Amino acid sequence: MDFILPIGIIIWVLYLVPIALAQLAFKSRNVFLLIGFYSILMFAALIDTATVIPIEYAVFNRTMGIIVFLLASFLLSNIQKSHQKLKQINQRFDIAVKSANTGVWEFDLLNNRNVWDDTMFSLYGIDKQKFNNAFDSWKDMLDPSDKERANQVFTDALKGAGDYQDVFSIIRGDGEKRYIRAYSKIERDQEGKALKAIGINIDITDQKIAGENLQKLNDELLRSNKELENFAYIASHDLQEPLRMITSFSQLLEKRYSDKLDQEAHEFIKFVVDGATHMQHLINDLLDYSRITTQAGILKEVDMNTPVKRAIDNLQMKIEDCHAKITVGDLPVVIGDELHLVRLLQNLVENALKFSKPGNPFVEIACKSDFNAWLFSVKDNGIGMDKKNQDKIFDIFQRLNSREKYPGTGMGLAICKKIVEQHGGKIWVDSEPDNGTTFFFTIKK
Repeated sequence: MDFILPIGIIIWVLYLVPIALAQLAFKSRNVFLLIGFYSILMFAALIDTATVIPIEYAVFNRTMGIIVFLLASFLLSNIQKSHQKLKQINQRFDIAVKSANTGVWEFDLLNNRNVWDDTMFSLYGIDKQKFNNAFDSWKDMLDPSDKERANQVFTDALKGAGDYQDVFSIIRGDGEKRYIRAYSKIERDQEGKALKAIGINIDITDQKIAGENLQKLNDELLRSNKELENFAYIASHDLQEPLRMITSFSQLLEKRYSDKLDQEAHEFIKFVVDGATHMQHLINDLLDYSRITTQAGILKEVDMNTPVKRAIDNLQMKIEDCHAKITVGDLPVVIGDELHLVRLLQNLVENALKFSKPGNPFVEIACKSDFNAWLFSVKDNGIGMDKKNQDKIFDIFQRLNSREKYPGTGMGLAICKKIVEQHGGKIWVDSEPDNGTTFFFTIKK
């Protein structure tokens, strides 16, 4: 009995050891541990079979062997499934990296070893055989004009506490200049010293060039707009005096030689005066349009009730003449240019009065919150307009009706659009013939 009991215990232990080996094999995926698992399991079975022990110990040992075998089989099955899942994840990762033309690299600082995948070599345009895996190999391919800065950014990241990211330029093996965006996670020891950096490189040359070209176009557009606004301002100023002379001398001609001119001559003089007056109005509106940008005020808090009141006061005579009713809802405080906001609302209300129908015209000014902006509306019950013309009305000098019936220059709504855009908003219209018009515009909160 003293001999049998230790032998039985040894067999039980030998049956239990494969479970531990299977667990280690699961974590490390080491094939030698799996071989050890099978060897010890078979050794335990041989000892169990060759040992003369009481029947109760033999039954228990055999049962223990079956349980251990089942547990070990379950663990091995899980190992196989985990390997399969890991393989699928790696395959998907490889597909994602290759489709995004993303290179993966790893830099071991302790051994000064820089390991690249195939995409990295393709991005940098060099042969694997010519790459010595040292950190200097990467530095040697940096664009000389960007080399010192790029190297310093990476060095600072290693010395710091965070990760690394940068955009730098390189000179490929074929001499072509490319732009690279780099990201990296940095592994550190307990004292914060960098041990390893694992990261990716993405070629952003096409985006970089497109961004630079877009910036050039934007700069050119801003310069062109500035020149155009200056030209409009100067030209308008220079045209004022000749127009005043035309108007004055035409009126003087009519007054001095009135008794010597026939009816047709008087009509000709009237056409000249009317044309010069209309041209003067056009020039004044063009000046106003250019001043929206050239004489923009400082943006500050404006209680919208103030510009609305000033706009209504400026139009009081027209409001009384057409017996219009103006209603104003609750209005917020916005960030804007008060003088320009007065002009915006005055133009919209005046537009509503101009195109009102006989009867009881009304204009309703309202506002509501709309996410990150205030949505204003100016609604009337006037003649309305066709939907096909609603995009045209905000263009310079655009008119939908004859000047004889509805006087004006066609600049009012273009000025409104310019003011709204200056405040970072949008303006649009909703209207139907004979069913009134509602102008909407937004101002950022």
